[in-house]
Amino acid sequence: MKKDIQKEDVKFQLKGIEILDIHVDYPKVPLQGLVTFNFNINVEIKILNETKQVVVFILVDIFDSKSENKFGSIKIGCEYGIENFDSFINVETNNADFPKQFITIINSITISTVRGVMFSQFRGTFLHGAILPIIDPTFLDKKEK
Repeated sequence: MKKDIQKEDVKFQLKGIEILDIHVDYPKVPLQGLVTFNFNINVEIKILNETKQVVVFILVDIFDSKSENKFGSIKIGCEYGIENFDSFINVETNNADFPKQFITIINSITISTVRGVMFSQFRGTFLHGAILPIIDPTFLDKKEK
């Protein structure tokens, strides 16, 4: 009897949060008035069969909405341990095949984590008000690797 892996719950936990890069480009002239920031967000997912983990990397570039100057960036990696990893191995390809809902959940958790790390790391700088907006995580699972 073939097991339907799409119906089995992924048993996982957050194992680690790594700040991989932070960069702040201070403007030559101090910012005046209300500043609106734009964000470019890149998501990369790596499945590590040997350690039974999934790592989500998120890179956020921060721009001034008026001048489009890049003010900074931050890259975070979140490691997730998968207790029942072997249940999701495709025997034909020997690669893990996780349900889309799981990918959406870990994207959501990682985005929220990045938001908090940004708030903490940019405190006291001109980027303190660069708060990552609420993002639909289903939009981000298109670049799964």
